[in-house]
Amino acid sequence: MQRTYAIGGSGYVMPDGLSWQQNKWLGEHVFQEIDLQRLDYGTVHDLLREKGPLLMAICLVETGKTRAEHSRMTWAAISERADLFAAELSGEEVALFGPHFFQSCQPGSMAMLMPGRQIQALVEAVPPPSSAPGADGSSGASSRSATETSPSSDASLPSGGLLTPSPISNAASSDRSSTAPSLGGSASSSPG
Repeated sequence: MQRTYAIGGSGYVMPDGLSWQQNKWLGEHVFQEIDLQRLDYGTVHDLLREKGPLLMAICLVETGKTRAEHSRMTWAAISERADLFAAELSGEEVALFGPHFFQSCQPGSMAMLMPGRQIQALVEAVPPPSSAPGADGSSGASSRSATETSPSSDASLPSGGLLTPSPISNAASSDRSSTAPSLGGSASSSPG
């Protein structure tokens, strides 16, 4: 059953998936300075403390309206709704929306919130696929194992699966460290 938020005399629900426009607003006005690779409890707390009503105004659709109708609202109307939410909601009510938002948004949809340079860094951190050691003519003895060069196996990638090298750069740099989020929400760095 879908959770309904009663705010200022109206009901609001979280749609099954956010529209492109909602993701655009989130990227431009909520997550623009947040590194989603390093998202942890403290960052989420600060995000809700500083922009919780705006996050809710962007995501929640008024009952009886469609996601498309909500997405066609002007930015001024979304800002007005955020002001209404800020006046109507308690800090606890805003804080409780955080887990609902992050449970509802799957990694694939969160990828739209990441700047291209972060996505590219994730792509470059994954070594190009190879068949078997020595298949490319090398002995394979001097190459590192996949666990030493790829992000940690418990990382949740924006696509929800494995990344493949981009056509822009098939080479993964081995002299950089890579950062991948862990299931615990904190980032871990390992020499890549």
